[in-house]
Amino acid sequence: MQNFQTELSNLIKLQKNYDYVIGGDLNLDLIKYNSSNAITDYTNCLLSCGCVSLINKPTRFSTNCVPCFLDHIYTNVIDEQKINDVGIALFDIPDHLPVFINSYIHCMSK
Repeated sequence: MQNFQTELSNLIKLQKNYDYVIGGDLNLDLIKYNSSNAITDYTNCLLSCGCVSLINKPTRFSTNCVPCFLDHIYTNVIDEQKINDVGIALFDIPDHLPVFINSYIHCMSK
């Protein structure tokens, strides 16, 4: 996990002059932030790079109804004109609720 965090941090730092979004199901339950060093370190890594979390509610519900916060969207974009909408979609999917972001991020080609 430490190698992943180091590589992720290095990649984010290379993008400091650009708008970016990081998202996905990383199988790290952020509800366990205070009880897992790996999750605490991962979250602190993203926060120290200037990322903000756009999803703050559980996104997975297992058969025993224990909620988990597995699906993440982080970004360095804080301009409300660039982030139109973000949230958790309510669909009848077995155990995951999909997360989404609707944004305007201008891509520049080199």
